[in-house]
Amino acid sequence: MKNTKRKPLVFLVALTLLLAIAPLGALAADENVVTISSLTELESFRDDVNSGNSYEGYTVKLTASIELSGEWTPIGNGERDGKSYTGNAFKGVFDGNGSIVKGLTVTSTDSSAAVGLFGVVDGGTVKNIVFEEVAINTLSKNAGSAIGMMVGGATAENITVKSGSLVAPDGVGGIVGRMTVSGTIKGCSNSATVEATASGGAGGIVGKAYYTETGKIMSIEDCENDAAITSGYAAGGIVALSAADVKDCSNTGAITAATEAGGIVGEQVNRGILSGNVNTAAVVGKATAAGGIVGWVRYQTSASDYEASSVIEITANKNSGSVSKGDGAGALGYGGIVGTVYNQATVSGNENSAPFVTGGTFAAGVVGAAQPATNNLIIDGATVTTSGNVSATPASKITGTCVSLDAYNNTSSFVASDNLTGLSGEGTKESPYLINNLAEFKWFRENVNAGNSYNGAFVALTADIDLLGEEWTPIGSSATPFQGYFDGADHTISNLKVSEASTYVGLFGYIRGTSMTNTVTPSIQNLTLASVDVSCDDAASRVGALVANPFVAYIKNVHVTGTVNGGKWTGGLVGNCYARIDDCSFEGSVTSQNQAGGIAGAGDARVYNCKVVGDISAKWWAGGVIGNGQEGASAVGCYVEGDVSVDGNWYRGVGGIAGVAGHGYAGSEYMGNYFNGNVYLAGEKVPAVVAGLVNVDSNDNIKTVVGGNSWNTEYYDADTKVYFVGEVGSEATLDEWLAGAAEELTTGRNNNLVMLESDIPYVEAESIEDVTFMQFSDVEADNVALSSQIGKNVAGVSFKLENGILYVSYDKEASWVSLGKVNGSTGESGRTPLLKVENGKLYVRYDVNETWVVLGSFKGDSGEDGADGKDGADGKDGVNGADGKNGIGITNASVNDKGELVITYTDGTSVNLGVIVGQDGKDADLEGGKNGLATAATVIGSVALVGEIALALWFILKKKAA
Repeated sequence: MKNTKRKPLVFLVALTLLLAIAPLGALAADENVVTISSLTELESFRDDVNSGNSYEGYTVKLTASIELSGEWTPIGNGERDGKSYTGNAFKGVFDGNGSIVKGLTVTSTDSSAAVGLFGVVDGGTVKNIVFEEVAINTLSKNAGSAIGMMVGGATAENITVKSGSLVAPDGVGGIVGRMTVSGTIKGCSNSATVEATASGGAGGIVGKAYYTETGKIMSIEDCENDAAITSGYAAGGIVALSAADVKDCSNTGAITAATEAGGIVGEQVNRGILSGNVNTAAVVGKATAAGGIVGWVRYQTSASDYEASSVIEITANKNSGSVSKGDGAGALGYGGIVGTVYNQATVSGNENSAPFVTGGTFAAGVVGAAQPATNNLIIDGATVTTSGNVSATPASKITGTCVSLDAYNNTSSFVASDNLTGLSGEGTKESPYLINNLAEFKWFRENVNAGNSYNGAFVALTADIDLLGEEWTPIGSSATPFQGYFDGADHTISNLKVSEASTYVGLFGYIRGTSMTNTVTPSIQNLTLASVDVSCDDAASRVGALVANPFVAYIKNVHVTGTVNGGKWTGGLVGNCYARIDDCSFEGSVTSQNQAGGIAGAGDARVYNCKVVGDISAKWWAGGVIGNGQEGASAVGCYVEGDVSVDGNWYRGVGGIAGVAGHGYAGSEYMGNYFNGNVYLAGEKVPAVVAGLVNVDSNDNIKTVVGGNSWNTEYYDADTKVYFVGEVGSEATLDEWLAGAAEELTTGRNNNLVMLESDIPYVEAESIEDVTFMQFSDVEADNVALSSQIGKNVAGVSFKLENGILYVSYDKEASWVSLGKVNGSTGESGRTPLLKVENGKLYVRYDVNETWVVLGSFKGDSGEDGADGKDGADGKDGVNGADGKNGIGITNASVNDKGELVITYTDGTSVNLGVIVGQDGKDADLEGGKNGLATAATVIGSVALVGEIALALWFILKKKAA
């Protein structure tokens, strides 16, 4: 122990005697600081305090972890005397500096003694200590790991008890035994079991915090307990008997008491505000009163002990733990928030989702019973008020002689108002349960999580809901799944945020049914999720913005925007699934430490007519639609725009549409999809435009059906082959895979590399008039189902303009689907388009006073070499140049008197690209990119060019013809 300021004589003498045993070392720079680095110095400090040196005005710092040996005599040997003490106390600041104190052992038989590392702390502070292997088994009624008794406004801060047990008759807590009149306990946590053996109180943080005086407050805040707490009298996850303010604390340890058991407070007496606390553990009060937050609220009439009294407030707390009498008689009330209230209290804005509440006499979702008590203080004008509470415990799960969904009125002074305990509607298809606002949506969630599966029931939104970016608890788990029909009714749920580690992460956690059609539950349909922020790095997590794990389910017409990040199975809509998914979309980004997909991370995902816009990346497997497709996983008629990438140095499952394509099952199909992006393996681009790994043990077992897929030739050559990799081992390098692909093998090689029939995004043609080409992402439609716009074989697409409407056909004109109105197609406002080329971009305007609008960029506009601006000399990389040699520069674009677009090159040659919209004086409105030349369609002869002018097509055809 090191000290730089003169101490009382008795301490100097003690130090002199100790020098021969334990050299003190260098002095601290601050003359009011004492440092302790050994058990010997700690014991010397303890003996000095117990001799009467309070260390008031001093800071004592622990500079090393210390393992105690044998029975510990506390620092500060005072004894409790009512709300005060006799004897010596510590009054300075003790800073453990994050050090560990191991093996604290106390077996005192003195019932009045205050025991712990410190006995009595009067106005001082004890902070920043970690305890391991606490072993306190004492007859003391003031026992805690750190402090036996706090008085005079003392503080306990940032103290952690990692392991051990505390056993005492009364006043026993994981951190502090008792706190009286005033003081603060904050930022503390306990993992040691706590037991009061007699009719005393046991708390996870402090045993008892009581007695009041005017103008003085006790505060317990930001503390947590995860150990079991048991007592013969009061037991609380944070405090057993309390007149303190208890704020933002949490309990996950089981609570059991003969009487007055609470997830946070066993009994709250005379005053105090309980707010922002969370209990998730089971609470059992065998003989009398139990509550998810507080067991019993009452008021003592003793003015000497309780000089200050006010109506107790219990607000904005959450309970999801069960509340019951266990095997006891269960007198008084049992409630999801409060067990029993005597005379007065305000209970507001709390949320209960206890799986069950079981009482003997009274039981309710919010307040088990409000009762008059003539032997308790009555504060003039006050009553019991409950308002704005949400209780989702099903009626079938509340049992007792007298029960209520919210609060049982056992007194005429009781007032209950605005407590949400159910939804309007009957749950039928004709009269579904209706969710009108955020409070009701939260209630629905808690009701599901409390065990109501809604099996076969219908639930519908009636309004948009903003989740406000607050941490969201998912709806449903494997133990309590949702099994009904959820209809978003085309409403939007915005600002979903999930960031806490969990097995199931998303708006819904787990839904489970019997079929993947909308005629059998469960299903989620007609919903938009906007601005989602979903993230979980748990290595076993299932993560999806909509549903983490849909197991046998149907999802249709759900559209999501935002970011999704996961530890394992991660998808833009669903994580790990066995589900059919129709007409859905995701726009944003998906990342995973394991497997990722734009729609589904993994599982038997049957995905039809869905759209993904955004980058998808994972460490292991990734696909634009499905990451790790299993069993009969399929993607049909889907569109992906963005890059797909995985880490690793050998060919894992990565592909534009799927990473792993269904394990080769016969029911697995990848048909008519379109990929608009790049695929990367360990940063290197690979030609996996459809899928990568089939994941079977031999090529003969690949029964997956593949066909009609296409891609944007801006990213991959038109004649890129579609390869599936059957079996891959670590010895199959990327170079080996690419070598096999380059040889265009049709038999197994390099761990069964298999080439399936190639799909190409164009048809044989002599001229551009014979070809139809389309980029699906740029079509603007008028509320047309996604399936009518995307996912068909582009080689068979035909278009027509009729009465100003652009139509598309995928089956040789047998049926036409409207893609929306093309402005200017019916001859409005006769204006002639003007064109120019500038810096490689094509511009249009209709009047000299108007603004030029960019229609797109020309490939090869400045003579760069081929598709990627590199060599192109050998004709391989020059698909975007005029002849595959050194992309000839474009000098002019003009419209002739027939309304045809003519492009002129630097070598003097020109090409006629056909008639454009607006050439005969019709109005092609470009404002805002709506349906005009800028976005919807530029018709060149029989060719529809959408979005950027696809001049590359002409170059491809010219090269092919040559």
